[in-house]
Amino acid sequence: METLSVICLTYDLYKFIIENNNHLEKKWRYSLGNGLVDSVSDLLKEEILAKHAPKTLKSVYLLKAFSHLEITTLKLRILLEFKLIQETKIFQAQEKIAEIGRELGGWYKSSPTATRRCWNSDSQDRSCPSSPGNCRDSSRHRERCRM
Repeated sequence: METLSVICLTYDLYKFIIENNNHLEKKWRYSLGNGLVDSVSDLLKEEILAKHAPKTLKSVYLLKAFSHLEITTLKLRILLEFKLIQETKIFQAQEKIAEIGRELGGWYKSSPTATRRCWNSDSQDRSCPSSPGNCRDSSRHRERCRM
């Protein structure tokens, strides 16, 4: 199987983060630095799971990947605000993150969207039609159904 470009970009980001983690002070390396490495690792994991998942589940893994990408962005921002790593290195990482985000967004848009689920307390997990009027409990449609 071929490796997707977004996975290659995330792998490059992972190597970049590990290399820069080694230059952090000890008190930051084992807290914020390792947390950043774990976030990128989780991002890579979700991308690989999405690659091998059936079409109906791809969007779930891609949404998880988006959340890990956002967490990674926030942790890099903390590194920048505390001036723990040179600004140029953080900007390089942010460029890589922006490219990963664009590719994930394109992948998500091209994948079939997940069916909406209705979470009525008296029903099992069933698909909810796109219009709220068709939902069994239409008055609570927005509160009960994931959009």
